[in-house]
Amino acid sequence: MFILRKTKLGLGVIIAGVIFSSVISADTIEMFSGSILHGKITNEQKQFIKFLPEGKDKPIDTETIYTFRIKRTIKGNAYKEYLEAKDKCKTADDFYKLGDKCKSQKLADEANLMWGEAVKLDPEHEKSRKALGHKKESDKWLTPDETKESEGYVKFKDQWVKKDQLEKVKADDLKKQYASAHPINLKIGIIVDVDEAWLEGYKERIKGFAKFLWTASDGMLYLNNIDVSDMTGGGDFVVVTIDQKYLPGKDSEAYLSCSGQVEMSGLCSAAVFVRQCGFLKINHQRHDGCLLAKDAGSYAKFCDACLSKVMAFSANVKYRPDFPAEPPEVNIKCTNNSPKK
Repeated sequence: MFILRKTKLGLGVIIAGVIFSSVISADTIEMFSGSILHGKITNEQKQFIKFLPEGKDKPIDTETIYTFRIKRTIKGNAYKEYLEAKDKCKTADDFYKLGDKCKSQKLADEANLMWGEAVKLDPEHEKSRKALGHKKESDKWLTPDETKESEGYVKFKDQWVKKDQLEKVKADDLKKQYASAHPINLKIGIIVDVDEAWLEGYKERIKGFAKFLWTASDGMLYLNNIDVSDMTGGGDFVVVTIDQKYLPGKDSEAYLSCSGQVEMSGLCSAAVFVRQCGFLKINHQRHDGCLLAKDAGSYAKFCDACLSKVMAFSANVKYRPDFPAEPPEVNIKCTNNSPKK
């Protein structure tokens, strides 16, 4: 266990074993959001885990956490031991030893943090410097980052690239991120005859739909090819009125009909369009905690259960915590079947 041993110099932390007697067996989950959860993993599946939070003991308190949100899981007491031991560290040697213990328990991030704390207390603490990959040149310690920068590299995300290659690497990364999302192709019919000016204005509305979909799906869904035609009742969506916010005789902007077609107004908001798109492509059923909830205005995002279904569309679809702020450019084709004079 981590033992406090009295020495001639006072109390010092000696790293000598495995557990604290005060630590109750528990697992730790670190989320991509930065949250740290303590409790017990009771069931593990490919798409989700069942987790009983610390302090809870009834099955009804068990939570479902979808695996794509999880950065890492730490089984057992290792993380809680680390937290308790960290508070007892006083000297650079204490922090170094705790970092070494973290490394042995595969807590790499915590190991680096502890070695960093040792260096703050003692800038010449050689063991911690070397553990962090620092090199001494001309009586000065250089971090790995400083060494790469001195060689003419710049850091992009987790990789080092030559300065003259940076823009290409950024462009390639953006393509890769877009390739990790699922494209949605739609046909939109407009029952009435419209002119070119109306169609041009509707293109801008569709771009707003695309941005909302991208954000609501955490960058997992994007509008790809959208075909818009007037004087037709066909398509995945059909615009039944062009100058009203609500459908004739209804208090809604859009709804999914029994035929599987979405009827909507020409002034339908982005949130409502994306909600109907979710019913059409992801899940036909309303459910709480989601853009598809019964109370349509309560949520602006799809829930994790829906996004887990999206990830099942293709092996290419992946969750990326740092997904681009802007979606891929949507391709919009407008056909004016009977141009107005």
